[in-house]
Amino acid sequence: MDYIRRKQQFNSLQRRWKFIAVCKSVEESVKDLYKAFEGFGKPGLVFQSEKYEIYAFTWDDVFTGFNLRHSFMLDKLKYNRNIIMDELKSANDKRGREAVNELTEMAIAE
Repeated sequence: MDYIRRKQQFNSLQRRWKFIAVCKSVEESVKDLYKAFEGFGKPGLVFQSEKYEIYAFTWDDVFTGFNLRHSFMLDKLKYNRNIIMDELKSANDKRGREAVNELTEMAIAE
């Protein structure tokens, strides 16, 4: 962030910067910063100024956030996967490969 601040070409009035640090674990001092910025309603925020924001997340935070934001899509994919698996189980072995190809074509066409 300090490098960006020092470079004139990165400091237009319209430009805002968000820096995201992702690590295995978060130190207690960073957790204290979470508390200091929790009133902003931005999870993971540890610093904010006029044009700059810094966020700190663990990998678990990243994956959990992804799962929460995309749960509707992940649930639909699981549902479709279960339908396909059930249909393949009901197909006999000889027809199995044909069924896989047919289901793949149908999924691509949607």
